[in-house]
Amino acid sequence: MPVKRLMTLTLFLCAATFFSATAASGLDMNEGDWKVTMTTTMQGMPFQMPPQTYSMTQCVTKEDLAPRNSNKKDCVIKDQRLVGNTFYWKVVCDNKSSKTEGEGTITYSGASYTGNINARVTDMRGGTTMTILTKLSGRYVGPCSAATKAEAEKRKAQTGK
Repeated sequence: MPVKRLMTLTLFLCAATFFSATAASGLDMNEGDWKVTMTTTMQGMPFQMPPQTYSMTQCVTKEDLAPRNSNKKDCVIKDQRLVGNTFYWKVVCDNKSSKTEGEGTITYSGASYTGNINARVTDMRGGTTMTILTKLSGRYVGPCSAATKAEAEKRKAQTGK
C-alpha cells in the first residue's frame, strides 16, 4: 500500500477524532481554530518507517467537532459516544485495495486535548495487515479564521455532514 495513501488515511482518521453528535454541548472545549498535531507510527510493514508528524489547523465547533475528510467517502464513523470530556469512536473504511478498522479516543480540557487512534489496515490483494498508531494533541489558537471556516463549509457541503 503506498505511503501517500496511508498518510491520507491517517489524516482522515485524525479528522474523524473530532466528529461527534450535537450532544457535545456540555463538552469542555473552546470553539474556534485548533492546531492539531499527529504523530503516526506504522507496524507490520516490510521495512520500518520513522514516525511521521503532521500538523494542521481546523475550525472546530461543538456542533461540528471537525469536518470529515471529503476524500474519504468510503469511511464510516461508528459507535460514537461522549463520556464527560472524552470522545470515543470506531471507524471502518472499505475500498477495492484495503480495509481499515480502528478506534480512538480524545479527551478535551478547555484549550487543549490529547488522544490516540489505533487502526489496522488490511491489504485486500495480499492479505497483509499493518497497524497504525497515532498520538494526537491539539491546542486552541483563537476564533475560526475566514480560511478555516471556508474549508469547513466546503467539506460539509461535499459530505452532507
